[in-house]
Amino acid sequence: MKIQISMATFLSEFFPHCLRLPPPSLNFAKPTLFLCFSNKPYSNFNSILSNTNHYQKTSSPPPPPPPKSNPECTPDPTHLDNRLRRFLLGRKYTDALSLVESMANQGYKLNIVLCSDLIKCFSSSGKIDCACRVMDLIESYSKPNNFLYNVFITGLCHNNRVILALETLGRMQVHGCRPNILTGNIIVGSLCHCGMLDLAFRTVDHLEQSYNCKPNLITYTKLVQSTVVERGTKEGMRLLDDMASKGIIPDHSTYNAVVQGMCMAGRVDEAWKFLVRLPARGFEPHVEAYSALLQALLESERWIDVDKLIDEMLERACEINNVHLAQMVKMLCQKTLTDKAWSLIDQAHKRWGMRPDAKCRNMVIFAYIKEGRLDLATNFIQHMTSIGCAPDIVTYNTILSGLCKHGFVQQALQILYQMEAVGCRPNSGSYYLVAKGLWINGDFAKAANLLSQMLKKGLKADEAIYSGLISGFCKEGLIDEAMETWSLMEEAGITPTKATYDTLLQGLAKVRRLVEVIDLFEDMLKKGLEPNEKTYTIILVGMAHMGYVLEAADIVKELGWKNVLSKGSVKRIRGKITRIS
Repeated sequence: MKIQISMATFLSEFFPHCLRLPPPSLNFAKPTLFLCFSNKPYSNFNSILSNTNHYQKTSSPPPPPPPKSNPECTPDPTHLDNRLRRFLLGRKYTDALSLVESMANQGYKLNIVLCSDLIKCFSSSGKIDCACRVMDLIESYSKPNNFLYNVFITGLCHNNRVILALETLGRMQVHGCRPNILTGNIIVGSLCHCGMLDLAFRTVDHLEQSYNCKPNLITYTKLVQSTVVERGTKEGMRLLDDMASKGIIPDHSTYNAVVQGMCMAGRVDEAWKFLVRLPARGFEPHVEAYSALLQALLESERWIDVDKLIDEMLERACEINNVHLAQMVKMLCQKTLTDKAWSLIDQAHKRWGMRPDAKCRNMVIFAYIKEGRLDLATNFIQHMTSIGCAPDIVTYNTILSGLCKHGFVQQALQILYQMEAVGCRPNSGSYYLVAKGLWINGDFAKAANLLSQMLKKGLKADEAIYSGLISGFCKEGLIDEAMETWSLMEEAGITPTKATYDTLLQGLAKVRRLVEVIDLFEDMLKKGLEPNEKTYTIILVGMAHMGYVLEAADIVKELGWKNVLSKGSVKRIRGKITRIS
């Protein structure tokens, strides 16, 4: 006997909740951009550098109105700053710019720190025009300082607007600020990064001559690396000698930059020779230089030289920490040289007493699993345990994830059961990783049993675990078990996602339990979850399968008329219903 459904009642009770009403209009004032920079071509670089007063405003914001006569109506500046801070925290940058414009036009002094944060936000999102507008307002209605200009120049350089950054040097002088060495290093570093080495050198000379801003070690380090890459090793060495003649002594960072530059230019053998001769200059090679050279050798697939370099590094006993060790282990594992990575970790422990951290250990274990060498992964774990680096829960979960990802689910299950015996109790993530592996392999019954064991042990399941169980039960046609899991999920206080609702709705519709479909749909609406095309398709196609073809077709028509569904959605759902009829 068919359940009597009133289409009007059904539609009025449930679907009107999903009507997509247009949002209230928000009339935010769009900021007007007053760009104060001219985007000049390369041929004008000399004029930019030679004239400190090159910057001229092409337009300016309107002058502020006279102060208001009624002070009681004037907002408190602290209140406005707090409002601006809330806009920044809420990432409402356009609203923040509108507020800054409003404050400036009303004669308020702008907060330099908050405005610098706004410039950073616009720069990081690529909205340089808006950052320029903020800068214009500060220059017109407040007093900028070196900190603000450096923030602004950094944003320009990060967005490859280095020519505008150069023009800002003149702009700084107009507003009573002198570029400092930090300003210069930001611009010089950006020019070197963009391959404009000639202009970088001219900028250094200009800063020294016009502002008495002398280059320091950081400046020369950037120039040396770019010189080695673009002009060769000899020019780079000449620049190093020039540094020494000016009383700037190169340090490890400078020599590391030389090695990195040689490797970037493909001159790996030159880099190695330079590294070997470095003690003659009074410096022992640094581990970062070895790391750069190792990466170059690995990329060139010079495996014999890789062994030689590692031995040389170990013999020199250069300072190394877990960060450097992890970098090298990662490079070796990526090239499937996992045995060499193990050897490096072992030698670091024997020679320097280093205890590799979990990150290092996990990379080696995961690499062995990925290569299918489970015996070596097990041996490595035992070896690490013997030197006092027993696996923790993070390491074990890495192992379980790797095994399941590469199809070794039964081995993962064995390790899961052995974990408590070795003093590492599995957590809910451990159970979920193995259960997910079992689901993927089609062994859902064992996966469900495993998660049941987890719940009996008092471990809490999250939404992903419950959703996975419900999905698996529905795929197997075990709807009662899915509904029971749903009840457990609600008892645990976990709110299902819309995807979980759709999964259970589809499962109920397949076995033609329409009353429960409607109840679940009502519950979904009460929780404030908006149905989409998939949800409507599940319900209406399910109704059609149960013999309610005309009612389903009428509801689709009504939903289309009320703009709940788009024309395309209506067409797709109607097509499915028609095929059923």
